[in-house]
Amino acid sequence: IITAYSEHGDGKTTLEMFRKMELDGTKANMYAYSGVLDACSRLGALSEGIAFHSRIIALGLEKHLVVATAIVTMYSRCGRMHEARIAFDTVKKKDLVCWNTLLAGYAQHGHSNDALQLFQEMVMESCEMNRVTFNSILHACSHTGLVELARSYFVSMTMDHGISHEVDHFVRLIDLVADRVLELDPANTAAFVLLSSIYGRVGRWDDVRRIRRAMQERGWKKLPGQSYIEIKNRLHEFGTTGKLHPQTDKLKAELERLDRQMQ
Repeated sequence: IITAYSEHGDGKTTLEMFRKMELDGTKANMYAYSGVLDACSRLGALSEGIAFHSRIIALGLEKHLVVATAIVTMYSRCGRMHEARIAFDTVKKKDLVCWNTLLAGYAQHGHSNDALQLFQEMVMESCEMNRVTFNSILHACSHTGLVELARSYFVSMTMDHGISHEVDHFVRLIDLVADRVLELDPANTAAFVLLSSIYGRVGRWDDVRRIRRAMQERGWKKLPGQSYIEIKNRLHEFGTTGKLHPQTDKLKAELERLDRQMQ
């Protein structure tokens, strides 16, 4: 029952049931500890998670894959990546879930170099990869603006691993390309319009609003020679554009190509 509450994301009840179990004199096994660690990670209860980790070490359970993965998850979600790596390294035979958990933690918390290094370790270990793996490595690339590297991973998904792209993978790459376009040419309304349109298509309305706010802050309600109009939650641009950064055309073309692929 502890595992069931944990799997349904009810961290508070998971902890309550664990305490009731102990009061009843029932000894916790590795699955109970895995569930309670997951609960701590969901609640951001790092202190309690550390306390449970200490108990797990005392019981000699920390090297079991299911427990070790839960420990890695707990520390990763709480942003304690050094401790997550230590727990990861205790496991001799890691499965894909364990690898992906640490990789996602690195990506989520901006540890891009560590994520890239871990990905290479997966390659060296001939570890099977899946959509989650590539979503994380594309996320890691976005923190450091590695457009070409991200694109190579994006292509490798299908060419080398036979994994089909999902919306999340397109959006990761689009985020990265768009950031680069706006960095090179922050006055390029066409990129803003296209990006807003793409985000709208995949239902990322918070990002649509963010882009539109940025446009309004720049006073782009209507510009000489360049305008945009919203039709069915999509922004369409018409008019002329000014002189662009030399790389902007190439990057904008990449955005348009990704947009077409998602349709």
